[in-house]
Amino acid sequence: MNVKFNIYIVIFLLALLFSVFLFLACGQHSGLTNKTNSIDEYLMKLEAHGFSGSVLVAQNGNILLQKGYGLANVQTSEKFSEETQFPIASITKSITATAILLLEKKGKLKTTDHIGQFFKDVPNDKKEITIHHLLSHTSGLVRDVQRTSRDKLLRLILDSKLIHPVGKQFAYSNAGYQLLGLLIEKITGDLYEQFILKRVFQPLNLTCSFENDSSVWRQIPMAFDESQNYTIFKKNYRAENKIGQGGIVCSITDLYKWFFSLLNGDIIDNQHLAKAFSPQVMIKNQGNYTGYGYGFYLNFADPEDRVIIHGGDIFGYHSELQWYKDSDRVIILFSNKELYGLGVHKRIIVSNINKLLNGKKIIQPEEFETLSSDEKLPYVGDYKIDENNLFHVWHENNHLMIGAEGQEAINLIAVHNQDQKEYINQKNRLTQQIVTALTTGQEKILKDILSKSEYDFFVSYWVDVLENSKKKYGKLRKVIVKGANSYPWQEKYIRCYAYYFFENKTVDISYVWDQNTLRETLEESGVQYPVVMRLVKHSENVYSVFDLVTSKGQLIRFDDQKLSIKVKGNPILAIKY
Repeated sequence: MNVKFNIYIVIFLLALLFSVFLFLACGQHSGLTNKTNSIDEYLMKLEAHGFSGSVLVAQNGNILLQKGYGLANVQTSEKFSEETQFPIASITKSITATAILLLEKKGKLKTTDHIGQFFKDVPNDKKEITIHHLLSHTSGLVRDVQRTSRDKLLRLILDSKLIHPVGKQFAYSNAGYQLLGLLIEKITGDLYEQFILKRVFQPLNLTCSFENDSSVWRQIPMAFDESQNYTIFKKNYRAENKIGQGGIVCSITDLYKWFFSLLNGDIIDNQHLAKAFSPQVMIKNQGNYTGYGYGFYLNFADPEDRVIIHGGDIFGYHSELQWYKDSDRVIILFSNKELYGLGVHKRIIVSNINKLLNGKKIIQPEEFETLSSDEKLPYVGDYKIDENNLFHVWHENNHLMIGAEGQEAINLIAVHNQDQKEYINQKNRLTQQIVTALTTGQEKILKDILSKSEYDFFVSYWVDVLENSKKKYGKLRKVIVKGANSYPWQEKYIRCYAYYFFENKTVDISYVWDQNTLRETLEESGVQYPVVMRLVKHSENVYSVFDLVTSKGQLIRFDDQKLSIKVKGNPILAIKY
């Protein structure tokens, strides 16, 4: 009797334990489901404000969300999905780096080997460059070399001038990773693409391919590049000399499978993986990055929330892969939108997804109404606060868009605080001084404004761009700085937009500032105005815009040939003209 009683007790306790386990598991699943739903709702709101692309979120090896948003092709209305093929641009570098480590694992090379062991006639200033230097962007090689055929690429890179002594500092170099691609070909006897297909993609059953395979062009979504409008891929890109540094095409699902396999040791062992994910060089003043491994940026500023990252960007195509190491969370985002949409805000979107997974609140766009196709036309036109501050409203692919030029107009829809406004005005004035000095040949003013390193790095390049533009577009008539806004990559960066009016074309060149340091210049993005946003309907004549960088929105009312925006309760009017 006692034996039976004991058995019943054991059975009861086991059943109770199982029930508790099931309850906890269901509760955990319910919590994840709620967070996943919150992410989906957030992305759908962003879709209303212009985002299109695909997003994958995984944790502990389990995919929580993989979904497409918006259109892959506006002409055919084909929607984005998790299987949409996408050019991942510089995320290719991560794959190249792991391929090099795979060759090291097989004894074909060492990261300490000098490039002269593999290539002939290496110039004296480059003889100290090792594979390690190429992998970690410390070789001193230039960022880019001009486009050329693959058989001429090696000589072009080796003959280029070093921008800093070998091994002395981090300087991102596409040319360095092109050299790694050529190195893979030299060692294996295969074309780079053949080696990656045979040794990486096919063993993992991935359908990834390469941009120079014309058969995949029609599978790639259309890109929104302002200078070309919506364009099919093959019109703008060729991958002949992207070897090693770009050119891979894959779905968000396959990119995750590759990264998951990498973490699981299916490609390289833990010893070599540690080299990829460890800081081979420390980075200062590069936004959130604290270091670079082999093919991956590292953000280890928070020791309890370390992030391993790489992104890819070409006009109209933006990709981001982030692994939150301590929570084992992977977030991947693709977007085919340029500055008119939210593609270049990819890191802010990924950061917000991570915050939602951590149970934190984020500022989101307001709820919205769906527009019908005939109700937006009355508001199309140009509006002015004064001669220097203008709004432009137009109809584009069944949406209303608004562009702003002039800093007062920009501030109304980008909603900067007073400190930012003063800082932005200072950078606008400084940028105007630079472009005026550049176009009038006032070298002394440029030297007074810029640091020596900035002068040495930028000025000769600017002169080349200016002279080439004159040859293509005719005499330069004037240059105007039309305003600035927060830079999507880093909120503290400011991007000032200068428009060069040539006889036959107006060319935009933007200048990116980090406090008193000029970080980079970007030319001919084709963006018409310094700020462009989608108008989202709230009621019959009230629309909103939402700035993802500042996480602030603004309501815009259209009434009787004018638009109005309230600032501290007072309406600012812009009259249609």
